[in-house]
Amino acid sequence: MRRPLIIAAGLGVAVAVAFVVLWKPRGRDAAPIDVPPADQSAPAAPPSFAAPAVRPAPPSEAPAAPIAAASAEPDGGPAEPQGPFEVELGRHVIHLKDPERGRVLRVSPKLVVDKQVTAKEVRRRKEELVRMMFFLGSHRVADGAEGTDGEARFKADLIERFRNLVRTGQVQDLVFVEYEVAEAPPEN
Repeated sequence: MRRPLIIAAGLGVAVAVAFVVLWKPRGRDAAPIDVPPADQSAPAAPPSFAAPAVRPAPPSEAPAAPIAAASAEPDGGPAEPQGPFEVELGRHVIHLKDPERGRVLRVSPKLVVDKQVTAKEVRRRKEELVRMMFFLGSHRVADGAEGTDGEARFKADLIERFRNLVRTGQVQDLVFVEYEVAEAPPEN
């Protein structure tokens, strides 16, 4: 006896959910549908699937179409600006593993990416990237982080992790605007 009621209630809920998801309101908020008036004078010609005829350019004009086609995206949209884009991740102070002296790493990283879309993704995921940098830096021994060798090792480890996280393009380089291992400031 209960089973048919449960099935009917389940179907009712499914129909209600489908209605809410698929329903599009019509009214003053909905965009008007423009329907061109039908031309009653001549019957419509069937659509032609033949390629449009290509006119050769006059000899005095430079061919502009191939250049525009080369710079456009395959889907016909405008080309995305290419080139290296730099995204700064800010200035940070990371406490290193140094129980005796309590040293810190002052670092200001800047990512160099290949696309504008990738730069937007880096800006959007900046918090994740900085958290990753803090995790990696806080597990470093202070003596191993000092000097150009320590900077190179930290950079290599960090850029590898950043490349694994960023998906829309390629992280070309990681530049440290500031990289310094220093004594920790006294805490008040």
